[in-house]
Amino acid sequence: DHRLAHQMTAVRALRASGARLVLDAADVTDAAALTQAVARIRAELGPVTDLIHAAGLVADAPMQVKSSAEIEDVLAPKVHGTRNLALVFAEPPLRRTILFSSTSTEIAATGQVDYVAANEYLNAVAAMQPRALGQVTAVNWGIWADVGMAADALTGRRDVAAPVPVSQPLLSARADQGGVERLTGRLSSDDWIIAEHRTRDGVALMPGTGMIELAAQALQATGRAGGAWALRDLTFLHPLIVGPGESRDFTVTLTPDEGSTAFLLEADFGAGPVPVAEARIDAADRAGPPLDADALRAAMTVDQAPTGHALESAQEGQLAFGPRWRVLRATWLSPATSEGLAELRLSRDGQADLDRGYILHPALMDIATGWAMSLIDGYDRAQLWVPLSYRSLSVHGPLPAEILSHVRLSHASDGYASFDVTLADPQGAVLVRIEGLTLRRLEGAPAMLLTVQHAGPRPVSHPGHGPGQDRLARMVAQGIPPDQGPLLLDRALQSGLGQIAISSMDLPQLIAQETRSSRAREAGAATAFERPELDHDYVEPRSDLERSLAGFFRELLGVQQVGVDDGFFDLGGHSLIAVRLFSMIRKAYGLDLPLATLFEAPNVAALATLIEGRIGVRPDAPAGAVATTAPAAQGFTHLISMSQGAAGGGRPLFIVAGMFGNVLNLRSLAQRLSPDRPVWGLQAQGLFGDAPPHATLAEAAASCLAEIRQIQPDGPYLIAGFSGGGLTALEIARQADAAG
Repeated sequence: DHRLAHQMTAVRALRASGARLVLDAADVTDAAALTQAVARIRAELGPVTDLIHAAGLVADAPMQVKSSAEIEDVLAPKVHGTRNLALVFAEPPLRRTILFSSTSTEIAATGQVDYVAANEYLNAVAAMQPRALGQVTAVNWGIWADVGMAADALTGRRDVAAPVPVSQPLLSARADQGGVERLTGRLSSDDWIIAEHRTRDGVALMPGTGMIELAAQALQATGRAGGAWALRDLTFLHPLIVGPGESRDFTVTLTPDEGSTAFLLEADFGAGPVPVAEARIDAADRAGPPLDADALRAAMTVDQAPTGHALESAQEGQLAFGPRWRVLRATWLSPATSEGLAELRLSRDGQADLDRGYILHPALMDIATGWAMSLIDGYDRAQLWVPLSYRSLSVHGPLPAEILSHVRLSHASDGYASFDVTLADPQGAVLVRIEGLTLRRLEGAPAMLLTVQHAGPRPVSHPGHGPGQDRLARMVAQGIPPDQGPLLLDRALQSGLGQIAISSMDLPQLIAQETRSSRAREAGAATAFERPELDHDYVEPRSDLERSLAGFFRELLGVQQVGVDDGFFDLGGHSLIAVRLFSMIRKAYGLDLPLATLFEAPNVAALATLIEGRIGVRPDAPAGAVATTAPAAQGFTHLISMSQGAAGGGRPLFIVAGMFGNVLNLRSLAQRLSPDRPVWGLQAQGLFGDAPPHATLAEAAASCLAEIRQIQPDGPYLIAGFSGGGLTALEIARQADAAG
């Protein structure tokens, strides 16, 4: 370890020069621990007169994606640490304190908003000259050569363990980089997980379930797989394609993130890492009751393969599967209830894979989650459906060679379909529970997959790639030589200034260079689409919250300019992008909102008002902002306003959502009705919040009718139902009629 060797050499040199050295450790942000450490040092060395405060942390990333905890981590050593030092050394006060600040306060590099603020705090302390710290000098250091944060970031040395081999079948090595785990591997076109999963045109690609297996193996390799775990908001960003005779390097990154773990899979297509899939990992909910397979079989129609053979799976019209995918032994279907049951069993080769360490066998799981495509109304085997996302995938145990798959179609419209899937062992014990597996019908699939392969890499936040790293390497090479540091520090102290910058490079030139780079990045934003023509003028975001939400819209929708009144759907949004939008809102503001919120708050202004009503005034609100009382929410469980209509526009129309109760797919219908008539959607209880779903149709109808009467106290009522919602609509009408 080069860094450790350098530190040991420095310690030996100090002792050789006659210095008496005492090594102690304490977190400078922990006042109690710091007090104890200083007491130990005073007991051994006597009074402390001079202090150098050099603790710091840097974590470059755009402000929009930084969590409050990540920002706090950067601020803490310099802000809280300096405050604690002033308390601990209040009596007797120090003679001199040297604060190691940074020239970043002048350069203001992109991605360092928290680091700049932390160092500016040190500069402010030096300007104040607090009595406890004596004569205070803030030294704004530039980049150092070979040592320091920039060199550590360049080489990945900060708290980085050397890569160690791992025994998982798809992974080769792991490295701990300051708590961030990076696991690497290489896929060959000959590997069965690639070679046995091809389009009819011969394009070989990893199945989405292979990426889930990578997450499982990564958790096992890092010792995080104890107990049940869950992937949340798993989104597939790019296909992982491997051409004939090629190999593809990939990296799995596990990053601690406010109580959960961020999962990122990237693959190298020759121009740097390309994000392939991302998700959150946290503890899973309870597995729930066992699967009653006998009751399901009794209510459905069976299709069983002869002994020793496998049924053909639904997607084999477009995909050429290898022998490991021949796992489907029997199926039972009930189109009336949009559900099905299947028995699956791995081949001998597949069973051998389990012995080699596979946890959620990708071939077995691929068929187990995709065999019931025929439940989609109008499903055509000639069309390929590809997975886009999983809302939740809870793992309660590894998959054995034989499993049961219970599939329920929860939503299907406009080329999209969502399934809920339960995988169990032959006795019914639940092993994997999936909610919201969303697929998309893909036209011209092979050609589209090939074009995605050559998409350019997206910027990533870890070291080792891209022009930014090349620029950093050049700057480190021109940095302050470590052996000149003591002389430069002595000169700075002799100046008598409270704040002084030391840089081996021309500081005004660095500032100008950063300004040019910032302008170039802003110009690059012009590659996004122009704001479309809407029926209202552009209104600029007025608060930090509105600017943040507008930034989310721009990032997800690829629109250059988003005004506060611009609707999410009007800018091209749809339900799948909405999933990512609400994931960003949840991470930024701690709010778990249902997708149907977009009907009540379809634009930036309305969303901002809703969020402010839930969380109060933001900490970053403008000075002088006061808490305001949000309008009392109507508190509806079922009703969602889909079209306000015009004053005097007639009786409202109430539309009951289909099975599993999501009203998002009814938006198009509501828009096609008279714009004057108010339209309300009725979603199911249990779709959001802690309330359990209704046990009977009569209970659901009564609950819906009670809310309808809050909008329209008296009949007659206009009630419609989509798909299975028609049964609820009929029961609502029956109860309303019975009540007179």
